[in-house]
Amino acid sequence: MEKDKPASVTMAVTASTYELYHARINDLAGTDIMKVPYPGVPAAMNDLNGNRVDLLIDSVSAQQPFLGLATKPLAVFGRQRLASMPEVPTLTELGLQGFDDQPYIGMLVPKGTPEQAIGKLNASLNQALADPDVKRKLEELHFSVESSTPEAFLEQMKADSDKLERVAEQAKIEKT
Repeated sequence: MEKDKPASVTMAVTASTYELYHARINDLAGTDIMKVPYPGVPAAMNDLNGNRVDLLIDSVSAQQPFLGLATKPLAVFGRQRLASMPEVPTLTELGLQGFDDQPYIGMLVPKGTPEQAIGKLNASLNQALADPDVKRKLEELHFSVESSTPEAFLEQMKADSDKLERVAEQAKIEKT
């Protein structure tokens, strides 16, 4: 990517979350990668394979059926490499300092759910995640497996929300 040639590199973006990550990558790298919106991975992958876009940002799970055809993974998000793809570096390892963002899946309950019930759900979830067979299966599906507490998860969600809200404001991405 050449900083003196704005928008000379294009990135297929398939969802609003990835639009925010696209903006964050541009900000941290000091680049102007042009965002090309797509309705889903198949259409984006078709254009990536046809050399009509340079990069695709989406989940590894969504890209999996297409990997190895005419594309290869460049990097993964997060603080560490995926167990399912240990040869693929993180964006930080490639030099994008400060990008340790990682999409995640968590369990939420309605406001007002009794603390005792939340504690039981969290204990059961953490027990399941500690099971080697469950962990292996999730890692095969390209997930990083981390146990947490409800408080830590809420704190993480709040911090990520605040960070991405700032990114959206800076990149002039409208709330929908």
